[in-house]
Amino acid sequence: MALYDCIVDNQWGGRFYSKGTTYNISSTPPSEWFTAVADDDANDRVTNRTPLPAHRDAQGDWHIDLPVQFEKDAGFDDVTVGGDLNVECIQFNTEYVGTSAEGKMCWSADEDTFAVGMPGGNVNLNPGMEQFLPRRVNNKSGADMTNGQLVYISDGDGNNAEVSLAKADVAATAETTIAMLTEAIDDTKKGYATTFGLVRGIDTAGHTPGTILYLAADVAGGYTATLPLHPNYAVKVGQVFREHATEGSIMLNIEEPVCACKVAGGDRAVWDDLRFPFTAQRLDSASTRYSYDYFNCGVEFDADARYPNEKICMMVQTPHAALEGANIEPHIHWIQQGASMPNWLIAYRILKKNTDIGVQSDYSNYTFMPWSSNAFTYTSGDLHQITEFGTIDMTGTTFSDCLQIVLWRDTTNASGEFAGVDPSAISEITLEFDIHYEIDSLGSRLEYNKG
Repeated sequence: MALYDCIVDNQWGGRFYSKGTTYNISSTPPSEWFTAVADDDANDRVTNRTPLPAHRDAQGDWHIDLPVQFEKDAGFDDVTVGGDLNVECIQFNTEYVGTSAEGKMCWSADEDTFAVGMPGGNVNLNPGMEQFLPRRVNNKSGADMTNGQLVYISDGDGNNAEVSLAKADVAATAETTIAMLTEAIDDTKKGYATTFGLVRGIDTAGHTPGTILYLAADVAGGYTATLPLHPNYAVKVGQVFREHATEGSIMLNIEEPVCACKVAGGDRAVWDDLRFPFTAQRLDSASTRYSYDYFNCGVEFDADARYPNEKICMMVQTPHAALEGANIEPHIHWIQQGASMPNWLIAYRILKKNTDIGVQSDYSNYTFMPWSSNAFTYTSGDLHQITEFGTIDMTGTTFSDCLQIVLWRDTTNASGEFAGVDPSAISEITLEFDIHYEIDSLGSRLEYNKG
């Protein structure tokens, strides 16, 4: 027999139904409630195990004052209460071994909590142990989905979310991965998706409990124990709870991607600066044609500064956060004092790591770039100008590759890179050399690999 306990502290206002027979107990009750009620079948009965003192309130409603216990014989199926049943607590039978069904709540000894049968009859919700997306989700992908697939919300009708399969190589889906299906959902049908808690009945073979799992890049909706490498997104989805080929389970707890910068417009990368203040650079010319300008915190190039003697040499390493192989944009910040443009010139050489870079004795292996454009139009005064040198192609480079850069003011056009001599007849003050570059991560997860 199974025991059902409760305390009633408000108007009963209900009826019991058993085998089609109705027992109305909401009419005038005695001072002590009934002690036994039986139907035509002596084996199917409901009895109260404790005399039930009752009282009537000021409104004339009757109340039960003591705990109520009902015995359920093997042949007795259900007790149905019509109307409101206000109770202080419900004691579930912790030895219950049956199964739940849609709309049914019972104790689950396996989960150490109660189970609520959800619509459809395939899924139980264990409150306190797991969470689902609100309502069932729609599958309108054009293909059936299986239990254990990872999804993102792709659309909705205002009542139910529409989900599609997520992949780690697609920014829009990786960054919005929100749940794992907890049942198979045929195309055009609805089903449940877990946002937190155990997802059961899936393949975790070869992965011991505690193994970290990530959103897969090669299989839509899949998961992997291998950390996805750049340019894929690393989305940690949870850990293996049970290892099994068909009855495995995952403790789902999806985290934000750790390798992608989210910017407006959905771009995969954002711009940043590599900076070289000229006051931090060494001046090695024996002449006085350029010198530190301590009042303006820069370097002043005289009107007779010469190529290749008066130069500033800089060395930069590609940051770990950089988008590998992306072009870079070198430029200088300087004080423009007139409309005439100086002959600003740079030369660069790329040094890839783990390659023979060669020792240089001149600039013949450098690529030369005269200034190409200004960021702002000069009108008058002392303008903080940004002058660009074009784009440096970094195809095939990775982080920790290096770039050597040299800056000149070639007043005599000794390099032959300009149309003529420098048209500016005054000393020009440079402030800083910068490189605009793109970043797509906080750094690299491996020391010598983007990861």
